[in-house]
Parts: sequence; C-alpha cells; structure tokens
Amino acid sequence: MTQRVDLGTLLDRLAIDELITGYAAAVDDGDWTAYRALFAADGRADYRPAGGIEGPAEDVARWLAETMRLFPVRQHLITNRLVT
Repeated sequence: MTQRVDLGTLLDRLAIDELITGYAAAVDDGDWTAYRALFAADGRADYRPAGGIEGPAEDVARWLAETMRLFPVRQHLITNRLVT
C-alpha cells in the first residue's frame, strides 16, 4: 500500500469511530437533534431486533425520545470495534 492509501484508510476509520461515538453520546444524552444529524437525508434505523421500530431517522428519533424516558440514566460502553 502507498502512504496515501494508508492515510485514507485511517481517515475512514476515524470517521466511522466518530459516528459510532456520536451515536452513543446522542442516545445517552437524549440529544435527538444530534441523533438525527448522524443520518443521511434518507437514512433509516432498525431497532426491531430489540423490540423497537424501523423507519426513517426522524420517526425513529421521535420513538427513541419517548422510549428512552423510561431510562433516566443511560450509558453506552462501546469497545472492540472491528472495521473491515
């Protein structure tokens, strides 16, 4: 690999890490504006495996805002990221 490819790969990995960390912080803080900002305009989220809903990020953010009221304290522990 050339140095340029290595730098590009590193930047991609950092961007993915920032997105994952941003997701965790937004949900933990109940910052639904920040949550929505993580998605592309046509972005969707799927929480069905956890008993939730699937749909456009806007709809899911509203659902999360209501659902997460049940949990006054939230903390994501995100470790062992594997990006290929």
